[in-house]
Amino acid sequence: MFKKALTDLKTSAPLKNSDRRKLKSRVVQEYLPNLSAGDASQVGDLLVPDGLQSIKFTSSAGTPGVAYLSADGEPLWFTLGKNSNADLIPTVYTLWKRPRLLPILTTPEAVIPVLQNGADLMSAGVVEIHTHTPSEPIALPEGRIVAISQYTRNALGAPLAVGTMATSSDSIMAENARGKAVKVLHIFKDKLWEMGKRGAPPEPISISDVDSSIQEPENTTEIEEGENPEKSEEKGEEESPVAAQSGSMPTSTSVNPQKSDDLAQPLLDPQEVSSILRKSLIQSLSTTLSTLPSSAFPLLATTFYTTYILPARPAYVPNSESTPIDIKHSSHKNLSAFLRAAEKEGLLRLKEPKGKGGKGGDVQVIGVNEQHPDVCEHIVYKTIGDADAKREKKEEREAKERGAVKEIVVTELWKPHQQSARLFEECKKETSIVYSRQDVIKTLNEYISTKELVNPHQQQFINIDDTLRAVLVTKGSEIPEFMKRNELSSLLLEKMQGWYRIEIEGKDTILKKGKLTSISVEVKIRQGRKACTLITGYEPFGIDADLFAEDLRRVCAGSTAISDVPGGKGKEVMVQGKHLKTVEKMLVERGVPQKWIVCADMTGKKK
Repeated sequence: MFKKALTDLKTSAPLKNSDRRKLKSRVVQEYLPNLSAGDASQVGDLLVPDGLQSIKFTSSAGTPGVAYLSADGEPLWFTLGKNSNADLIPTVYTLWKRPRLLPILTTPEAVIPVLQNGADLMSAGVVEIHTHTPSEPIALPEGRIVAISQYTRNALGAPLAVGTMATSSDSIMAENARGKAVKVLHIFKDKLWEMGKRGAPPEPISISDVDSSIQEPENTTEIEEGENPEKSEEKGEEESPVAAQSGSMPTSTSVNPQKSDDLAQPLLDPQEVSSILRKSLIQSLSTTLSTLPSSAFPLLATTFYTTYILPARPAYVPNSESTPIDIKHSSHKNLSAFLRAAEKEGLLRLKEPKGKGGKGGDVQVIGVNEQHPDVCEHIVYKTIGDADAKREKKEEREAKERGAVKEIVVTELWKPHQQSARLFEECKKETSIVYSRQDVIKTLNEYISTKELVNPHQQQFINIDDTLRAVLVTKGSEIPEFMKRNELSSLLLEKMQGWYRIEIEGKDTILKKGKLTSISVEVKIRQGRKACTLITGYEPFGIDADLFAEDLRRVCAGSTAISDVPGGKGKEVMVQGKHLKTVEKMLVERGVPQKWIVCADMTGKKK
């Protein structure tokens, strides 16, 4: 489903608190029905955290959908289709937080790459079936959402894929079972996974840690971890447990429920969470917010929270895995209350929404006090944002070590056209081919030498004969009797037809008529006071708009959109915020020569 990049990506939008509560309620009802109300609420907050955003997309197969992203852009849930009641499907990132959220079908290691290439899981490739609660019967109906993990002896691997049952589990376990077992929707390392932090899956959990009552079928032999099921028949003494002809499909595993590790840890109380969030605000005031110009304000409360407070949380907080560090779990319970408390302390200034009772919209932050005593005495610590930046820097370095992208070779060319063709004919040159600047100047010098046009009195000047006059003449202008050589060559190039050639490693050479324009990267004000970065003219350099927008959204941590260029050809890619240097760097990393990138901040012209 997500083997190829998503298309028609719309601008991501923060989820309203009411919509987040509905989503959390749905997750609890559909996926956590057997937990107590208290545990379900805590796990629900873990799986549907504060700062959630939604973004509409279209898959490469043309299926519309909606993805729900965490505050830092990690995809947690998605739906497919236009139906508002479409299945709410967890991503592998969500399943890594709660591995037993779905029933799990295990398959040998050799099958995983096949699934990543777009194949569905076949019945012959299923080794075991684990249900996520002992009360759920082993019989899984067709259409049931399930997870797929790599088979590991005496352990349960982390979920690596999500899909729907293509048939019932009874059919899979029947003798001579054939056909599809699971229709794969999303898998580790696909394009949906790439939208997130791209972390590695958790280590397998020992079966003894998960369940002591696992049942193994009598006629089934175990698969060694990493063994290719297609080669197991060569051993002679044992049959492959995944072979469709074996008739020895495992009946199932029935696993006793245990609370996940995140619930077994001590919980942080609301006051502790509030204290950490206040500390995060002070950290931000002493770092990122202290360098923010006054023109950047006002900021919506939600934007202020997700951009400056959440990334400033400490990189490590004991027991934070069991209690999310967010407003919901603080003593304030809502963002407005937290910000008003900070305003009373003199840390920032707020503007209440217009309307009776302050119900006209979101609270706005109109200023901050980086000179507050607590800010001045604050000792800067390593934040979640720092850890993410370090990880991204490491990934960037590793990517460069794997081999930097070869710079795109751009060559400007010229073709004899109209009167300019006459000069080339005089020199016995082809008029139907293109020439480089060097070749044009060489041809001009040959003509000057052959016709002896160097001025005998001032040799830096060239005498203009009838042929040159005919080539260079423009209506309403006069050609002098003699010109300098460089002026003459510049005029000749202007009279020729412009072409360009682009050579990109691994792709066919592009040769096109016309003058190549530089890629434009501009920062402008859109939608009132919001600054955004606009990129146009990138298409000739082999850059795909959808893929580029996706990378911009991830790297710049801002919403992106693609639209037609007003009154022109091509597409305009927009990313929220000022990102001139970042975009320029990304273009250079894609092989675009620096000279073909023009950056400009147009916000200075706005008053």
